[in-house]
Amino acid sequence: MINNPQAHQDSDDIDIFDLITILYRYKLVIFIIASAVSTLALIYAFTATPIYRAEAIMAPAIRNNSASQFSGMLNRMTGSLASLGGISLDAAGPDESKQAIAYMESRKFLYPIINDLNLKPDLFPDYWDSETERWHGDLAPRLYSDWYAYDQFRTRYTIIENPETMMITANIEWEDPETAKKVLDAILLKVNRDMQNEVIETTEKNIQFLTETGQKISNTYTKDGWYRLMQNEIERSMVARATDEYAFKIIDPPVVPIQRARPQRKVIAVVGGFLGLLLGFSTALVHNMYVNRQRRKETA
Repeated sequence: MINNPQAHQDSDDIDIFDLITILYRYKLVIFIIASAVSTLALIYAFTATPIYRAEAIMAPAIRNNSASQFSGMLNRMTGSLASLGGISLDAAGPDESKQAIAYMESRKFLYPIINDLNLKPDLFPDYWDSETERWHGDLAPRLYSDWYAYDQFRTRYTIIENPETMMITANIEWEDPETAKKVLDAILLKVNRDMQNEVIETTEKNIQFLTETGQKISNTYTKDGWYRLMQNEIERSMVARATDEYAFKIIDPPVVPIQRARPQRKVIAVVGGFLGLLLGFSTALVHNMYVNRQRRKETA
């Protein structure tokens, strides 16, 4: 069997030697395309607005130890207290931190943060006139409402929970590093304060109710259950009033970020150069294939 060199040249099949020949033939085209894409990537990297990320690491507040100590004191005062069947009276549980995280992501929690810190101008810069300090645009009132401000804020705000270490990381990204820290500080302060106040208010109402109903209980078994409920509410009230970090203990508080989170100029430059070469190679191969097919049509 005799190989036909012309047939091999006109075929769409390409071996390594053909590939090297094609790339060398189109080296100028590849260089121009790669340079153009790389230049565009560098322009974006150096002109894009820098974004800074403030970060805080938290741990769920552990209150079982202090609660247990107080429980022992009350047990000595009131005697052996029986628990009511089917009622959980733990001072703190694992679901409490999950509830706090869900609260931190809720509209009820974030609306006051957005409005109290006046974050809407930063969330909708295209509709805010910094000179007159007024909104402009026909759609502006609808766009800068609390509803849309919340959606924009959530794109900058993340909470990550590590199930192995139980550590929780809160991140906020902003154009101004000072604002990033200020917003995250406000979030951490508010979640601890809100959860603390909620527990204090709830326990006060429960203690008042138990105090009013306790005098009417004569059954011994029911009385033991009443003591247990009263003990639990007193423990919760005591712990809530004793610490400011009620929901989360701040392990690593936020600081003003110095290094920008994005754009990552080195990464963009490398990716831009790679994509430019890839686009140049693809253009060369496609053009070579097109030329070969046109040549076969002409010689057919």
